[in-house]
Formats: sequence, structure tokens, C-alpha cells
Amino acid sequence: MSPRTVPFPPYIFDKNTRNMMVFAHQDDELPSAGVIQRLGPDSRFIWVTNGDGLAPFVGEDPKTYAETRKKETDNAMSTLGRKKEEWECLDSSEIENYDAFLDIRKGGAKAEERFDYFYELGCKVYHQVKDFNPDIVWTLAFQGGQPEHDLTHLLTALALKQFEQESGRKRLFIQIPEYEYIILVPLRFNPFYRGTRHNIDLSDEEFALKIKMARTYPSQDELLEKFQSVINSLGKILSLFGKKVNFRSYLGREQFGPVPASIDYSKSFHFFECANYINEKHKGEKITYRRHIAPIWENLRKRRFE
Repeated sequence: MSPRTVPFPPYIFDKNTRNMMVFAHQDDELPSAGVIQRLGPDSRFIWVTNGDGLAPFVGEDPKTYAETRKKETDNAMSTLGRKKEEWECLDSSEIENYDAFLDIRKGGAKAEERFDYFYELGCKVYHQVKDFNPDIVWTLAFQGGQPEHDLTHLLTALALKQFEQESGRKRLFIQIPEYEYIILVPLRFNPFYRGTRHNIDLSDEEFALKIKMARTYPSQDELLEKFQSVINSLGKILSLFGKKVNFRSYLGREQFGPVPASIDYSKSFHFFECANYINEKHKGEKITYRRHIAPIWENLRKRRFE
């Protein structure tokens, strides 16, 4: 066991613990299928976007495609035995989010309108947190892998901080690694991450349900195949160092950890900007943390959600 990997607090999976998980996209919950199976009945699951982002690339109407993605999530969560009243989509359009990123980079009056747009989205996240009153809040890791992942993390961090101030009680804030460096580091914190890590290892029954859940996302078959290919390649590399890793053992271990209290959101996770959001472009423009996402943080951290 790595010195930075320690046992998780047992109360996380206590039946009386109120857990809230905030995801960006439909399918972002897949890496945490085992965690979701273990959470108690007082749990809440939120998706920030409506999943329409890939519609232009597959030649579908965005609204129709979004409904397909949300239906897949309904099926996925039901596969894990969760109840429909436990989850909700905030319906933020991915396409509009990316348009807003470009407007913010340009500055001026349009950028101010877009800050208000993200402020309203932050208010929605805040009200979800306030209304549910969780003991633990989970969200995607701040890791420079995907801009809406980081955006969701920032909105959740701001919403939780305000709620903690108002309620006078700290909550455990947990982040879940998805990927970075495209998907060359899948479902894990990278080797240079110095924060605390926790793991759970799935039973055969939990793993079988995770695989069954993944099959409820036919729209994401190509992406899932890429993840499997990367994981298989990692297994071959790690075998050179005496470590036995295969698809079952890798996907059957889920990693998460507390968000460091010292995290500085004014700076990107990666030292070099080019390492953030590799291949993420919108209308020909490269999406960056410094020019597109960080300004949202700087604007919203000075405001209170209503």
C-alpha cells in the first residue's frame, strides 16, 4: 500500500450517512458504480449537464440526443438498485457551456453575461446541497482532464463552502478521479498526486453489476472501448515492474479521496497549461484552464448564491 493511500472513514458507507454525488455528464458515475452500490438509502445524485455535447459529432438533434443520454442514466442507476427519486439532472447544455467559455475568453459585456449564466448554474448546485443537507459531498476530481469536470468541481466547491458557512458545520468533501492526459491516466489520481487516496475493492457481485451498468450506455460504446484498451496497455506496462493488473482488477478497484483544504483554484492542476484538456477544442479554439475556466472561479468566488 502506498504511503499516501489510507483506509477510508467507515462512516462513509453507514446506512444513516447522507451522501450527495455531483457529476458533470451522464456516464461520469460509471467509475463509482461500486461506491454507489454501497451508499446508504439517504443519498442524492446530481448531473449538471444534459449530455448534448456530442450531438453535433454524431449528426443528431441536441435535444433528442440529450434525452437519450438522460434515459441511459436512468437505466444505469436503476441497474444498481437506486430509486428514481434519488437523482436529478440540472439540464445545463454542454453546447452552450462551451459557447460561454469562448465568450468569457473574449471579455467585455458578453463575458459578464456569461458569468451570470454560470452564476445561475452555481445557484442550482447550491440549492441542491442546501435542500438535501448532506454529510458528505462527492464530485469529480479537479485534475485538468476535461473542462466541464473541473467546472462541476468548482461549482460544487463554492456551493458547499457557502452552505458550510451558513450551517456552521464542515462536511467531508470527496473527489473522484476520472481521467487526465486525454485518457492515459484513467480512473486514478496520477502518480505525482500528493493528496490522500482511498480505495475500495469490488466483490464479484458488485463488479458484475458495474459491467451490467456500463452496458446501459450504448451511446458511449466507443469511449468505453478506448478506456478498456488503455487499461489493458497499462497492465502490460505494469507487469514489467512485477505488478499484476488486468481489466478486472483495475476496474474492480475504485479510487477517491478528500479534496485538499489547501487547493488553489486560481491555478490549474497541471503546471503546464498544454497538459490541461488535451484535444479539447470548440469552434477551432483550444480550451484552457487559465483563459476559459479560471475566470469563472475568480468571478463566482466573490458572489453569494441565492
